[in-house]
Amino acid sequence: KEITQYPKEGVYVGGMFLEGGGWDPELCCLQEPNPMELTLMMPVIQFKPSENKKKAGKGIYPCPVYYYPVRTGSRERPS
Repeated sequence: KEITQYPKEGVYVGGMFLEGGGWDPELCCLQEPNPMELTLMMPVIQFKPSENKKKAGKGIYPCPVYYYPVRTGSRERPS
């Protein structure tokens, strides 16, 4: 569906890709990738700010998000 309003909290982020995994749109969760599918476009995700007061719970993976599609270099000095 199309987003027509700003979120009450946080921000919507679109245009992200998932590498080496799949996305189940019905269950809204990660899954194994389809054969021969290396990357896929993720749906729009709402990020909500929170304070990091305690360690992540068991079974939670702190996933890195990269600014560029290649995982090396930086904004100031791309490789």
